[in-house]
Amino acid sequence: MKIAIVTLLALALIFLAFKLKKKAKQNNDQNLRFTSLLFLLKGIILLVVGNTYVVLKSKGLSSENIQNLILISTVTIGLCLLIIGLRFLLQSKKTGFKLGMAGGAVWILVAIGGLYGGLKVASKMNSGWTKERQTAILNKADSVKFRKLCYLDQVMKKFPNPEGYNNMTGAQETELNKLINENCLLCDAEFEKKATNEVDGLPDDF
Repeated sequence: MKIAIVTLLALALIFLAFKLKKKAKQNNDQNLRFTSLLFLLKGIILLVVGNTYVVLKSKGLSSENIQNLILISTVTIGLCLLIIGLRFLLQSKKTGFKLGMAGGAVWILVAIGGLYGGLKVASKMNSGWTKERQTAILNKADSVKFRKLCYLDQVMKKFPNPEGYNNMTGAQETELNKLINENCLLCDAEFEKKATNEVDGLPDDF
């Protein structure tokens, strides 16, 4: 339902853009042509970014989905800004408006810089130990045998990069298990209590 509403609104903007362009062509009105371009780009942005947000939100806004949303939004908006700058530059060149040409060139450079910066930031968003990756490690820890936060801490200290953990060698795994056993094992009393709670179905006190 939400996708249909967003799509209809976007198509309405695009339809209005073509109507304005047609009227601008009849009246030879350059300002109206530029306005029609703005409405067209707004419709495209709403269609792409709006529907992407709706779809990803329905799946849950995880770190990966947020990163994908920002990447798609950055590319879509960045390209639209580039088109605006290029259109303004060409129109100014056609009329001999030097100040407009300079403004259009600056606009394009800023748009390219923003697009590059946005992509660079977004590409790093899902790197490192995100909440989802930490949760995955916590779920692997035996809550009866180990202190789970300590377990996670040892993994993150040993492997600052999650890719290193995923690709660890047998020797590295042995060393990691040794560190966990040395630092994160519950004492006998805690172990006995944990085991009793697990058997009785009591909630984990983690």
